[in-house]
Amino acid sequence: MQERAVERGEFHDVIVAIFLLIVTILIFWKLALTSQFTWLNSPDQAYQVLPWLQEQARQLRTGHFPVWDRHHWGGYPFPGQSQPGVLFPLNWLLALIPLKDGQLQLQWLNAWFVLIHYPGTLAAWRLCRDRGCSQPASAMGAIFFGLGGWMAYNDWPQMVNGGVLAPLVFLFLLRAFERRPLYNGALAGAMLGISLWSGHHQIPMFVGLAAMVMVVLRRAVLAGGAFGLFALLTGAPQLLTSNEYYSLALRWVGANNPVTIHDKVPYSVFGGFSLNPVQFLYGLTIPIPYGNVSVFAGVVVVALAASAIILRWRRSPEVPLIAAAGGFSLLYAMGVFTPLHGMLYGILPGLDKSRNLAYAVMPLHLCLGLLTAFGWDAWWERAGRIPLLAIRIAGGFGGLLLAATFLFRALQPEKEYDLAPIAMAALFSLTLAGVAEGWRRGALTSRTALACVLGLLVLETGQKTGWQYAHVEQGWPFLAPMLFHNDVGEFVQAHLGQGRVLLDPASVPYNFGDWYGVDQSNGISSATSNILRYNGNPNLQRLMGVRFWLGAKPHREGQTVLMTGRAGIHVYEEPDAFPRAWTVHRILETGPADSEWQARMNLPTEQLRQSTFLAAGMAPSLEQCDASAADSVNLTRFGSTLHVLNVDLRCRGMVVLGNLYFPGWEATVDGKPAPIHEAYGFLQGVVVDGGRHRVQLKYWPGSLMRGVALLGIGLVGILTLRRTRL
Repeated sequence: MQERAVERGEFHDVIVAIFLLIVTILIFWKLALTSQFTWLNSPDQAYQVLPWLQEQARQLRTGHFPVWDRHHWGGYPFPGQSQPGVLFPLNWLLALIPLKDGQLQLQWLNAWFVLIHYPGTLAAWRLCRDRGCSQPASAMGAIFFGLGGWMAYNDWPQMVNGGVLAPLVFLFLLRAFERRPLYNGALAGAMLGISLWSGHHQIPMFVGLAAMVMVVLRRAVLAGGAFGLFALLTGAPQLLTSNEYYSLALRWVGANNPVTIHDKVPYSVFGGFSLNPVQFLYGLTIPIPYGNVSVFAGVVVVALAASAIILRWRRSPEVPLIAAAGGFSLLYAMGVFTPLHGMLYGILPGLDKSRNLAYAVMPLHLCLGLLTAFGWDAWWERAGRIPLLAIRIAGGFGGLLLAATFLFRALQPEKEYDLAPIAMAALFSLTLAGVAEGWRRGALTSRTALACVLGLLVLETGQKTGWQYAHVEQGWPFLAPMLFHNDVGEFVQAHLGQGRVLLDPASVPYNFGDWYGVDQSNGISSATSNILRYNGNPNLQRLMGVRFWLGAKPHREGQTVLMTGRAGIHVYEEPDAFPRAWTVHRILETGPADSEWQARMNLPTEQLRQSTFLAAGMAPSLEQCDASAADSVNLTRFGSTLHVLNVDLRCRGMVVLGNLYFPGWEATVDGKPAPIHEAYGFLQGVVVDGGRHRVQLKYWPGSLMRGVALLGIGLVGILTLRRTRL
């Protein structure tokens, strides 16, 4: 009998999982069931995120894990840039998306974007079930968290991926408060650490803060220690690579000047990223669009969550913890409007790195989802004997909104359409009150009431999901350039060779290099300070081998038009570009001041072609040769992480490769290790003796390997704890 009960329970779990998948598709119907909408029609998504996804898919399809993107700013570490999210397993599904003309198809990208929400929905359902909630109640909580609120309104895949494991963080942490604090605390930390692989640290940080509130309230020292330690161990692959990159890069955060990872983000920045309390009060139950964040939960969720707090506060020990974590997240999201964030900003290091404080509503919505499940079970256990006061509040709220709708319509009939969100909230409130009253009076059976409330929750949740998606007939102005530059892209692919392109951002505003798989000298991303010190210097573009300028008009006199695309973009030739690799036999030393480096960069082009400059005290010895003979440099293999050169030098000199100098690159000359020098202050230089040699440069991301080693230690630690009772 017991085995049959287990089998029946597992069968029901499968049914619910299928049901949640169907609901996911239905709520995201704009993306899943039509080809008329897109989530990519915004500057950041089209110009930056989509090309990142394209480059990941390109490298994954060739069997190469994307650890280096060579297409922008001389190259940068893909994991270190963090936001592309190359370490997160859901991004690996990009390799399965069919390509058209070598590029990702938008309809398949829509399907992928819908799919990445499903694991979060399942995780939330598992959390509710683990807390003893019924199948229907757990489905309600899961639908709201995974398919509504913040998770549905946010269209940054790296942010969504950062939230899909948040329910499992709470699941294992709540278990740790009850049993096996070290083991379950370690599992909770591991879920948070893996969330960091998603590409953005903000959501994992906000979830971690909410989790630590529960740890402090429970005084769970062992669970909290294991949680923090294993979050660092499992998050190490992302943490170490990001720390390495951003220690050398500059980041624009909305302040007057860019900052490094070691600089504290000025507090003035946070005002524009805080959740306005007015937005919360109006937007929690009324689906009014506000900026880039949605606090909307809906009448059904708020009513059920409030019922959980009132009816389950003493009976369920996790309800006060979840309510406290949600309340903390709300106050933290309000940022500059309360002193809480400022206090923590001044005390805890690292909190300044998460600017968008309004996104802290995400753990609030997770808490509301779990409370929704508790609330429905509280109603169900009372067999419809819902407190009359609760019904009157819901009905009164709906009546008030309905009256406000009629009043404002009478006063301003021309703004009738703007009243639709208020009218919808009124209808949901009145309908919920009617269902509850009918159930209380016995006019509706419990199953009928369940179907009605579940239907109301799905409809109310789905009305905001996809609100911001653009219809094709409204125009996709940010995607349009990417879809109509194929002729230019094909020309550049065929004729660029080992050179680079430079773009006019007014004419080609997106990351052309990643989108078409060609090397671009600039790009929309952070960049290391060694190359940014020369930004705008024409000699920088020559040293980087810029052969083509793409724009509606030339950027200097005498440029030759090589072709014109159907969108009016011209490809101009840059005749004085350096080759991708060359040799020098003279080194100039330079002091630490940026002005000295910039002065060296302003030397005549011919002098730059014959000599390089390095930091004082770092220059190796070279030999001056007979000028009657020329060196030979042949770049025979040119990939993302491996470059091979066959060289023949007249005498000892330096082979310069026009790629960014960055830690992790290793060089060999005839198979023997050789140091890489920071030629010109930002390029790779290898000293080679006279004669014929084979030079190889390979990217071996040591920070990532160290992170993987720490991850391995964390996994071994979890397996060890599993064998204990701790």
